[in-house]
Amino acid sequence: MITSPKTTLVLGGTGRTGRLVARGLAERGYAVRTAGRHGADVAFAWDDPTTHRAAHADVDRVYLVTPVARTRFVEAVAGFLDLAVDAGVRHVTHLSTYGSDRAPPEVDILAVERDLVGRGTISHSILRPAWVMQNFADDHLPIVDGAIVVPTGGGAEAFVDAGDIAAVAVETLARP
Repeated sequence: MITSPKTTLVLGGTGRTGRLVARGLAERGYAVRTAGRHGADVAFAWDDPTTHRAAHADVDRVYLVTPVARTRFVEAVAGFLDLAVDAGVRHVTHLSTYGSDRAPPEVDILAVERDLVGRGTISHSILRPAWVMQNFADDHLPIVDGAIVVPTGGGAEAFVDAGDIAAVAVETLARP
């Protein structure tokens, strides 16, 4: 348990959930540092490891959003988490995805979860929300022949509001 919080690093701090996490923590009086490619407090790019160390300065908690639009990223995230441990990070809340626990072990999203769970020096929370409701507001979900097409098989799928995801993340970061 963290007794004297320093700063929470919010990866994707200008994104769909990250900006809401940053706002929620700030409203509760926590120091927050957003990290992202554009418009964040610190520049951060998964493909540029030189941006990772500066993001960790004086941080004890991290909202971890892994790289999007790619399938291979476990090595970059492992290096980032190594730096986090070295910098004194005590808790990580990881935004994963629904069903990741049933993925084959070689799938990077599950490999990141296993890496995080295996790190004995930091506590963690893993969030596994389903589809995000706000995906309807942009071109994130493809429409094919008048139907929204997502990989859910023949079953129904729950959609979750980004604000609800962020609210849970804020709680896990405020009280690990």
